[in-house]
Amino acid sequence: MVSSTTTLAIASLGSAVSTILLALSTPAWPLWAFLLLSAFAGIAVSGWNGVQIAEVARRSPSELIGETAAGAVILIFLSNMLTPVAFAAFIAVTNRYDLAFMVAGAFSLICVPLLYGIDRVAEKPSR
Repeated sequence: MVSSTTTLAIASLGSAVSTILLALSTPAWPLWAFLLLSAFAGIAVSGWNGVQIAEVARRSPSELIGETAAGAVILIFLSNMLTPVAFAAFIAVTNRYDLAFMVAGAFSLICVPLLYGIDRVAEKPSR
């Protein structure tokens, strides 16, 4: 219904909003609020990697689709391994979960301006 980059931007915004709301949460929040936030986070951020890999493949030269898609997957999995370590190290240094979630949310927001206008980049002619 929308372009892949718009889908990725929406997922990035959803991730940022849910992560920042986690940073603002307190033990005083009712259980239903945490459940609603968890559901929103799961819906907002699931499936983006499939869209991202498909977009990488679409923009790749046909003879390099396998290599570029594999490279994208490697970066995703590398991020999946290193981000929790960085998050834990940040908390160990600052002793602040709320700040760690705010920083994580900010990183999600960084993607939005990077995606803006990428669809207007001239496509290579087909061979």
